[in-house]
Amino acid sequence: MKLSLVIPYYNTPAELVDRLFKSINDQPGFDFKELEILFVDDCSPIKYDFNRIAQFDNLADIVKVIPAKQNGGPGVARQYGLHYAEGEYVIFADSDDRFLTVHKETIKVKDKKGREITEEKEYGVFEFFLELIKAYPDANIIRTSWLEEQHKDEVNKIVYFPHLAQLDNTWLHGKLFKRKFIVDNDIHFHPLLRGQEDSYFNSIAAEIAGKSVIAYNPLLSYVWCDDHKESITRARDCLYSFSGMDEFINAIDYATDWLNKLKRDDINIVGKVVNNLIYIYWTLQTPAWREQKRRKYYKRVLKRLAQFEKKYRDVWNYISIDDAEFAKMYMERYNIEFECNKFIPQETFKHFLNRLRKLAS
Repeated sequence: MKLSLVIPYYNTPAELVDRLFKSINDQPGFDFKELEILFVDDCSPIKYDFNRIAQFDNLADIVKVIPAKQNGGPGVARQYGLHYAEGEYVIFADSDDRFLTVHKETIKVKDKKGREITEEKEYGVFEFFLELIKAYPDANIIRTSWLEEQHKDEVNKIVYFPHLAQLDNTWLHGKLFKRKFIVDNDIHFHPLLRGQEDSYFNSIAAEIAGKSVIAYNPLLSYVWCDDHKESITRARDCLYSFSGMDEFINAIDYATDWLNKLKRDDINIVGKVVNNLIYIYWTLQTPAWREQKRRKYYKRVLKRLAQFEKKYRDVWNYISIDDAEFAKMYMERYNIEFECNKFIPQETFKHFLNRLRKLAS
């Protein structure tokens, strides 16, 4: 069996779960003997009625329901699924999202006269997952791209924002993890994280895998859907983007601590700390964080970030804020993450760092 799909579930409306199952069931060209689905019930008060699975003829025999012992959040639920997974690769999906079904690939072929021409070949997305596994047999992680869905209420229009594989190291969406790699390296979801659990897991997995065994493909495979307004990330008008930032720092702190204990020369702890400090600095400079109604979250994040910077302050023994390499990394982070949000930072990174140190003193 090639694929184990882990789905944590907690109070998701049945019609959204049906949509996810339909997007899997309708995959063209896919041998469903290569798939198991581990549906982890995170002690949800509202249960999904599995009589509904009968409408999905390809899935009836491959869905395994795993009841969690106690509610622990999506990370703990995914860990339950990982424990029972048997596939060569593990992929993750949220119960309120969906997979895309069709992928078109431009390939080179020879015509009857032996001339090289291009033609378009159509695959199912899950079928193409298997093609990627064949193409990258040594890859511990295979990243594909995914779409973020947003509803525009003024005209009831849906727009989609692509997240490209090579720029994405946080979300679990569209990633295939070699299960042996995960098990052998004891990579797991942190039991204390109810949010940003994917940031912790991905940070560790990407660092241990290293660039040489991470494959990239522009395949659009997954849609992060916008219509479950009571989910962790969508509730209260996506307030979690602000209220959960200190949890992101927790995730990075836990991951850095875990990686640091490995004492491996190939893991760049300095780069990890500095890159995340730069990322959070730029995030806090955006106009959305300047709004008065978010000041309490801003202050909370600064306090938590000050603790993080103090804990790893010796990174500045290896890098200078004023040197050329730091300036280059500084601008690359800006260009990648905030190219579409043109704004003028309120302060330099150096000034921001000094404020953090005053808070920590």
